[in-house]
Amino acid sequence: MDDLYSRLLKFTKDGIYRYTFDDGVIIFANQGIADILECGMTPEELVGKRLSEVMVYTQKSGIIRRLLEKHNEIHNFEYHFKTLAGKDKWVLHDSFILKGPNAKPIAEAIVKDITERKTDEIKLFEEKERLRITLSSIGDAVIATDTNGIITLINSVAQSLTGYGHDEAIGRPLKEVFHIINQNSRLLCENPVEKVLKSGTVIGLANHTALITRNHDERIIADSGAPIRDREGKIIGVILVFRDVTEQHNMESALHEHERKDKIELESMVTERTRSLEETNALLQDEIRERLKAENELRKKEEEIIRASKLESLGTLAGGIAHDFNNVLAGILGNIHLAKKLASPEEKLYDILIRAENVAFKARNLTEQLITFSRGGEPIKNLMQINDLVREAAKFALSGSNITCKFDLDENLRCAEIDEGQIMQVVTNLVINAKQAMPEGGDVGIRTLNVKLDAQNDLPLAPGEYIRISVTDGGHGIASDIIERIFDPYFSTRPGGSGLGLSTSYSIIKNHNGHINAESKAGSGSSFFIYLPASATKPAAAGPVNDKKLTIKNKNILIMDDDETVLMPLYELLTSMGCSVKVSRNGGEAVDLYKEYRQSGRPFDVIIMDLIVKGGIGGREAMEKIIKIDPGVRAIASSGYSNDPVLSDYSKYGFSAVLPKPYQDAELYKTLHRVMNGK
Repeated sequence: MDDLYSRLLKFTKDGIYRYTFDDGVIIFANQGIADILECGMTPEELVGKRLSEVMVYTQKSGIIRRLLEKHNEIHNFEYHFKTLAGKDKWVLHDSFILKGPNAKPIAEAIVKDITERKTDEIKLFEEKERLRITLSSIGDAVIATDTNGIITLINSVAQSLTGYGHDEAIGRPLKEVFHIINQNSRLLCENPVEKVLKSGTVIGLANHTALITRNHDERIIADSGAPIRDREGKIIGVILVFRDVTEQHNMESALHEHERKDKIELESMVTERTRSLEETNALLQDEIRERLKAENELRKKEEEIIRASKLESLGTLAGGIAHDFNNVLAGILGNIHLAKKLASPEEKLYDILIRAENVAFKARNLTEQLITFSRGGEPIKNLMQINDLVREAAKFALSGSNITCKFDLDENLRCAEIDEGQIMQVVTNLVINAKQAMPEGGDVGIRTLNVKLDAQNDLPLAPGEYIRISVTDGGHGIASDIIERIFDPYFSTRPGGSGLGLSTSYSIIKNHNGHINAESKAGSGSSFFIYLPASATKPAAAGPVNDKKLTIKNKNILIMDDDETVLMPLYELLTSMGCSVKVSRNGGEAVDLYKEYRQSGRPFDVIIMDLIVKGGIGGREAMEKIIKIDPGVRAIASSGYSNDPVLSDYSKYGFSAVLPKPYQDAELYKTLHRVMNGK
């Protein structure tokens, strides 16, 4: 039996140890406790050590000792401590007191490492907390139920509207909390959960739906319901989103009542007047026209409010979609780059991969437009002289057309701090519009010059030095009654036009602290003017770059990304370049690896970190910790979310460069070389 007991002590992963109860000196330890403590000592070396010498207490001092004194034994006690290296540990602790030699008390403890489980529990709690904060931040009311109509989630807005607190609502049938009737018939409305489960699609409430609150108040609401599906597509619940539109309803009712009274009054006046009173009749007709105009303007304002609300939701959605889509593109492009290295340039496969790569980068341009339109797309500015950019954008937009472009570009044009891709998009949009305004062909004039605006200028710009870009066409022009609307989202005079080109351009120029306007007359062509703040600084002259001399071979690189489709192609690409690469999937892991390798004398030459990590520490937070370890760290920020403030001002956050996803292998290569050489 002693031999069996010895084998159990040796091979069990649980930690088993004994120590003197009075002074905490270890008198026996197995391999399991040595592994859990991670203090670099064998079981034999642990004997004779005090517990305080091999671990760092984090809970109230003496808590286990007090529990043993009180109860003589402890079962399933969760205990937290740190290893001597500062690593967090959680164990499930069982211990009891024995009588040792000379009747001195001895404590025997059995501990099980539950660090991984506790970490998962903490992450789950944080995820639930983020969900709670998100739901609390949403302006609309949200209620979720299971397939039986039992409430499983309710946010603060829904609690306020229904009158039921969170704990009161959870577990109740929906109809007890969400009591809705038809405002006109006063009849109960169909249960929206049953309606969604029956249709399996998104549904909306009928007009005139009223919510009866717990206090019997009546609120007019607009809402929609949608099924919640699991990964297999099975419906596991229903989510309802609704908002209080009582004030809007009352305003509309008051307006309708006002119109009804006006109409009665008008008819009465017309009846009382005789046809012989032409002057009075003319005045009445003028009044009618004015009223109709006012009603039309009011209707337009209501439409703009609704449109603005839709755009706000679209903007939030667009930013998230663009981030996820850019991550997907980064994974696709990474694998294409690897495939190209395996194919010979003479093979047909190589041409196919080149075409696939080009298509993927066209998709990247689409996500850039999506982010810009969503009021995001913070410019990543560089100082440059824009004449070449203007010429290149115009030639690209007019390629293959019957339009001639005439350039008048100021050779002494000042430089400007701009996002090259975004400004190229604006010029391209304007030139394409000019081309479409002249289907029979013609000339487009493009001019750049320096301008100085004084305090009396009639533009919404501060006095100072600016550069101006003008694009002029000889097309059909823009009517005076619509020219003020051309920068509105969705407004277009062209059949099939999206109405997003000019609104996107307006957003870009505004984000550059500039201004864009237009001058036109119907039948006389149009001119668009872009104003951008000028800089007195000139860009540093770029020396010749010989790609063949660039080398990153044998460099030690750490990469951090939570998306495997991005992480693994990047790992293989860098490895194929001759680099020694370590990977991490969250910022905390990256910090630990950086510290470990620096202390071991094998520091990383550069880090590439994703800024956003779902459910974990991202690149920005990790960078704050790494700088404390190594103020001279060289790091590259990478993200598919281009309106992240880090990308537009990366040096402020300690980064040496940025790589917006997706990127080409050449971009990666040159950025790494530039960072490693301190350029």
